[in-house]
Amino acid sequence: MSNSPRPKSSDNGLPENERPTDATHSSGAAAPTGSRPGRAGRPQALDSEKRQQVISLLTIGCSRRIAARHVGCSPSTITRTAARDPNFAEKLSKAETNLERDLLDSIRTAARNERYWRAAAWLLERKNSKDYAKRPDPSYSPEQVTQLLVATLESLREEIPPPQRDRAIEKLGTLLLEVTPNNSPRQAPS
Repeated sequence: MSNSPRPKSSDNGLPENERPTDATHSSGAAAPTGSRPGRAGRPQALDSEKRQQVISLLTIGCSRRIAARHVGCSPSTITRTAARDPNFAEKLSKAETNLERDLLDSIRTAARNERYWRAAAWLLERKNSKDYAKRPDPSYSPEQVTQLLVATLESLREEIPPPQRDRAIEKLGTLLLEVTPNNSPRQAPS
């Protein structure tokens, strides 16, 4: 062992003259392309070129899922990148909003022509669904049917004299047994 002075050590155990610089990692290898200057670690999944591709794809109508697949990342990567980069977030928002506005303008333009009245109807159904959307046919859940039946039978029991009540309840019971699982009565053979 030599008694010569050792170079001053840093926290990572390397002598000061062997410490990594901003351009190298602790392994001594050059920093990968796309990494942030002055920061070690994993390179960004969305470099500036990929971010621009995402914006372009959103502008023409692709979803974030499709854009992510195109650039080779997950849709959540786009969301996380936007959360870290306000400039990218603003461009994403503008691309998505401008597309929506352009499409609505196209629908409105088409709707002005009487021949394309369905475009106006479609827009009204989507924009004011409470007033213009088609409503499904009313249907009842099994619980609602049971409650209605119990209430009906209770009313019959209270209002009909005993001899006629028994006959009415028997007829209702027969009818219930004839109902198929899809709630329609069985057809009598001809």
